Amino acid sequence: MIGFCGGHQLIGLLYDAPCDAIRKLEPGEADPGGFAPGWFKEVGFMPVRVGKPDPIFKNLGTDPVFFESHYWEIKEVQRDLIF
Repeated sequence: MIGFCGGHQLIGLLYDAPCDAIRKLEPGEADPGGFAPGWFKEVGFMPVRVGKPDPIFKNLGTDPVFFESHYWEIKEVQRDLIF
């Protein structure tokens, strides 16, 4: 199973993993705006290296670029779920 961004958080919530905003902005730290004012965000285009060929990445090449826009994360994963 794989989840990206909100899908990743949803999988975490299904396993009782706490999710919340990454962190508050530090004083003077730039806010890219658009949503969640005052909170740290990761927004922009991000290259992703495909480590092993898989049909899900077919025709994307070895270094596809995706747009990211998020500010939440999974805060903790239960030890018995790490494998």
